[in-house]
Amino acid sequence: MEKTCEAHGDFKAVVERDASFVSNFYALGTLNQNNSIIIHISNTCNMNCPWCYYGGEEFHDFLWYDILLREMYPGFSWMLSGGEPTERPDYFEFVEQASLFGWNPSTITNMINLADEKFFKKTLSPHFIDNTGCHKFAMSFQHPDNYSNEEYRLKLLP
Repeated sequence: MEKTCEAHGDFKAVVERDASFVSNFYALGTLNQNNSIIIHISNTCNMNCPWCYYGGEEFHDFLWYDILLREMYPGFSWMLSGGEPTERPDYFEFVEQASLFGWNPSTITNMINLADEKFFKKTLSPHFIDNTGCHKFAMSFQHPDNYSNEEYRLKLLP
């Protein structure tokens, strides 16, 4: 993945060395094993990682994604990404709508917002918990040098 930043110049990062894996991932979900689609639902983040490639892509309401993906990917699950998806102002409503429409959404998150007790309590809804009782969150973990001390404590320490 490549990025050019006006302030810091060009950056390159290896996301996956096997181009066919990446191609199949986007064509078939995760190689047709769990049929997930990564969708970007937020254009903001609560971190400032110097290497981040994400840059202000427009995001849409739930119905836009539903209409776009329903015919192409019936039965697939959504992996909500961003920016930081939990920063989306209507995040809880978005997840609820996606669940009610049968998408089975889970979230790729840096987990910072989940450290907030009020925020976390909202995730106790069935829309955020799978059929085994586990929360549907995947932790996006960056190198500790990218965090402030406060963010590091919230994310990594009990």
